[in-house]
Amino acid sequence: AKREVQVGEMKSLFVSFAAHQLKTPSSVVKGFLELMLRQGESAYSKDQWHFLTSAFESNENLIVVSKTLLNMARLEGGLIEPDIRSFDPHATLQAKIGSYAPVYEAKKLRITLAGVDSDSGLSLNTDESFFTEVFGILLGNAIKHSPNESEILVTYTLLKDKCEVHVIDQGAGIAPAIREKLFNKGQDTSEGDENSHGLGLFMAKKYIALLGGTIGLAERDAEAPGSDFYFSVPNVD
Repeated sequence: AKREVQVGEMKSLFVSFAAHQLKTPSSVVKGFLELMLRQGESAYSKDQWHFLTSAFESNENLIVVSKTLLNMARLEGGLIEPDIRSFDPHATLQAKIGSYAPVYEAKKLRITLAGVDSDSGLSLNTDESFFTEVFGILLGNAIKHSPNESEILVTYTLLKDKCEVHVIDQGAGIAPAIREKLFNKGQDTSEGDENSHGLGLFMAKKYIALLGGTIGLAERDAEAPGSDFYFSVPNVD
């Protein structure tokens, strides 16, 4: 038993160290790539733009991996607890969408946010960082699997007792064989994707569990393209 505890502690330390070592240089690379992307597609040849956007997307994936590993180590160590505060979900969702601008603009995607007006007077009481992380995971997957020049619709419903968010894309959808295993560790939303770490939805489920909410894949009409991922969190009194 003592040996298992020691191995577990060493594993957590290694994961935390590796995550930190990956995150810092990746963030520096991101800054340079963003500067290059701001010049626009017209400043590069077709091949150069393809390589540049591919490099940015791959680096973003590396940043997500390092952050996910770090948070996973913290969760397993019981070092993360919800910090319940009041905030405007509309502003939070809009800010997170904006942080993905270089990625979705490179693919010429349109992202629409629709829901309760931010002037309605209602606020959401939950952990904003967990809420943002879960939304970022779903949005990142939607951007990744969306065809160029398509649309992603983000909707939210804010009530006195809960807030529910949907991220609807126009991608290829989720294969029936994957649906039941979607939120397991190591399972990606698509098969045969070498660039995916398969931890995103697993971590999202962990965050939602800490908030006492639900997360899943909504049913879509057979003729409707894409996927509709959603999550719901209680609006704590």
